[in-house]
Amino acid sequence: MTAPANDREGAPEPRSGPGPGGESAAGTRPVVVKIGGRIAADRSKLEPVLLGIGERASVYAPTILVHGGGNEVTSFSRRLGLEPRFEGGVRITTAEEMPLVEMVLGGSANTALVRRLQATGVPSVGITGCDGASVLAQPVRDRDGALTCTGRVTRVAPALFTQLLSAGYVPVLASIAMDFRGSALNINADEIAFEVAKAVAAEALVFIADTKGILKGGEPISAITPGEVESEIAAGVIQGGMIVKSRSAVDALATGLARIVIGSCDSVSEFAELVTGEIGTRISHE
Repeated sequence: MTAPANDREGAPEPRSGPGPGGESAAGTRPVVVKIGGRIAADRSKLEPVLLGIGERASVYAPTILVHGGGNEVTSFSRRLGLEPRFEGGVRITTAEEMPLVEMVLGGSANTALVRRLQATGVPSVGITGCDGASVLAQPVRDRDGALTCTGRVTRVAPALFTQLLSAGYVPVLASIAMDFRGSALNINADEIAFEVAKAVAAEALVFIADTKGILKGGEPISAITPGEVESEIAAGVIQGGMIVKSRSAVDALATGLARIVIGSCDSVSEFAELVTGEIGTRISHE
């Protein structure tokens, strides 16, 4: 039995390369979009994001897609009898787990996104931070002082991202980096998204979340300034992992990003509104 070329009626034919001229709109700064493993695994949540990226590609507006995949890594690890460790909400990756991280994040998770984008007509290239030594990092120590295979970003070299974007491709970046010796390191996907956005002078960084933004009284805060972030943390409105994300957003704004947006989308039009900060929570100076 021959499988249909596309499971979405009327879907565009996959393109093997960039569009005419392979150039972005004049003066357009890239947008970095970060999705987590839960979004990537949920077709209903992922589809509007990928189609939204396709809409941007159709007008040659450059986009970099950054992804994690911690849940899938955890699942594979447990199948092999390796119980994941976390300290302060950060995965402490062991030497035994690192090959699984590379296999899942740099392999199945990454290529699945590339295939889905390509099937919607978006030229895309799957990479990790190791490609072109684009993202260098250093290993962190666990609470016992031992070095781990979890890393913190020390430098981003944007040349590969810039070349792919200028050629009309969407880079799909898995959150893996390397140290100066060439060893692989697992990086928190939020962190790598922030660092890449700063390095490529992105116009905006968009976090696709499970919620409609930073919630206050059950409703998303539409806009918040750097000065208001600490006030909302002190008030208990911003909690848990959102504290680190919000503080990192404030730091990123100081490097020239126009805005960081956190929120969910259920349609292509909502994705476009997230990018511009019309919906979700917009963290900016205005």
